[in-house]
Amino acid sequence: SYGLSDNAGLSIDTVVVREYSPAKALIPADGALGLSWTEVGFSDSGWKSNTTGVGYDTQGDYNYLINLNVGEMQNVNETVYIRIPFEITELVNFDTLTLYIKRDDGFATYLNGHLIPEASALANVGNLSWNSGATGNCSDAAAHNFEPHDITAHKNLLQVGDNVLAIHGLNWRTGSSDMLILPKLVGSRAEVIDVNSVLEGYFMAPSPGRVNGGTMANLGPAIYNVTKDPPRPANNEAVSITAKVRETFNPVKSVTLHYRVMYG
Repeated sequence: SYGLSDNAGLSIDTVVVREYSPAKALIPADGALGLSWTEVGFSDSGWKSNTTGVGYDTQGDYNYLINLNVGEMQNVNETVYIRIPFEITELVNFDTLTLYIKRDDGFATYLNGHLIPEASALANVGNLSWNSGATGNCSDAAAHNFEPHDITAHKNLLQVGDNVLAIHGLNWRTGSSDMLILPKLVGSRAEVIDVNSVLEGYFMAPSPGRVNGGTMANLGPAIYNVTKDPPRPANNEAVSITAKVRETFNPVKSVTLHYRVMYG
């Protein structure tokens, strides 16, 4: 979309928990932990460790997203417990707090031991156990994109010092060929600026119902009407994928599109 950055201020994003953050993961063998694993002071010294994303993929499509491999959960348990510790040195009064996640399949979120119902998907929230599974499956293709969940109502759970983002990852059936959880947590606030510095241009991100974000003057070509779900080809028949590419500010000399289809 096109317009003016807000005349009262710009929306400034702060990454509270970045993607590929240090994390711990456990495939629980029973329900002995209860919800203690979601709390800040819980000892996770015996858990697997690496950076997010957490998951596995026997076909390799998610491998570029996965650093903490939990392939041992396949054919054993649909649940994985994930702890992502982070530190806050100074509290910021965010206007919005958003959890972004790439996931396959379901999940439920806890912030400093408190369940965040708004940040869940394909999960029987409130009735989860150590071996719960997702209530359905999601598209492998969709899992490559961040999905936003507004958790602004729970921003007061953030505290100076140690914090933990805990996620109950849920797979759809133990025999699934893949599983993925890759979150990031972003706070946003409006910052007062000189009205004369308001800029006209294209918004870098949509912000319906919120303060307009920053704009950019240079915009790449517009890509649209991309072929979706083409018919299955016969043997040795090519799949035809088309897209329309339109110049915005500058002429388009050549176009190379990379199209990826995932299989579950």
